[in-house]
Amino acid sequence: MKNFIKITVGVILFFSYSCKSSEKLLNNDKTWNNKMYEIKKIKEEKSLYIIYAIRNDSLFKILTEKICPEITYCNKIKRGKSYNLDLHITFPTKTILGKTVTGDFYSRVVGLSYKEDIIKPEKKSHNTLYIADNLKCLCIDN
Repeated sequence: MKNFIKITVGVILFFSYSCKSSEKLLNNDKTWNNKMYEIKKIKEEKSLYIIYAIRNDSLFKILTEKICPEITYCNKIKRGKSYNLDLHITFPTKTILGKTVTGDFYSRVVGLSYKEDIIKPEKKSHNTLYIADNLKCLCIDN
């Protein structure tokens, strides 16, 4: 009976240790988390920032407001660093029929009006524009 208890405790300790080791590896590996984006460029416009971020081989355009008066502490994003961003599409939007405006249509458009700015299509990035839920101005919520 004592041997059974010792073996059971040993197995439980082994599995708990291996689970913690696996968790550490997954948390340290940026490629595991597909929401990690490296900030390549931050472009300043009249009323907003356009953030260019890379994930894998794709370049994303993220829009964020320039003025955020309600922020007291700011963990500011920096170029060259990677962040966990919760992106949502802001353009193109779905129509009532469920169809979206295609990238081909957007590439023929002179620009998209957003707030006080005109955002022009670029060949080097997605034609889709994004907003990050956890980003206010250039401040990120952890």
